[in-house]
Order: sequence, then C-alpha cells, then structure tokens
Amino acid sequence: MAQFRKAESGKTAINNGLTFTVDEAQLAKLSQWLQEHDKKNHPNKQEWGAIRGRLKYLFTPTGIGTVVSAKCACGEEVDLTDYDSW
Repeated sequence: MAQFRKAESGKTAINNGLTFTVDEAQLAKLSQWLQEHDKKNHPNKQEWGAIRGRLKYLFTPTGIGTVVSAKCACGEEVDLTDYDSW
C-alpha cells in the first residue's frame, strides 16, 4: 500500500518502494495549466467532491528519465516532464 509523506523539499510524495516528486518548475507549469484549463473547461468552478481529488498525478519511470503528467477528472492531461534533466 502506498504511503503518503512530505518529501524533503516540502512537496507531497508517495512511497511504495519508489519516491516520486514534483519540483517547483513542474508545480508552476501545473498551476498555469490549471488556470487556463479551468477557464476553458470549467468556467463554473465546479467542485470536485469533498476532497477535491480531481487530479491524478502519473509517474512513468523509463530507462532515461521519469515521465510526469497530471490528468484532470474531465480527461485532459498536461505533460510536466523535465526533459532537460534526461
């Protein structure tokens, strides 16, 4: 079972044998995308349940780096991968 904890840098991480983090640049990109996405797709600022769990964070380890994305409950997804670090 996944365990939730605070990463050393203060960001939430999931640890189930592997630890994945989202850095400040990725958080900024996500924040910008969410603002634009919400204006376009969710103008009524619809609530997403009691815990507002509308985003899925997807981490895919590969041989050269980790692909990072976030997916809204409506189905749209943003790529947050830091390809420069590969």
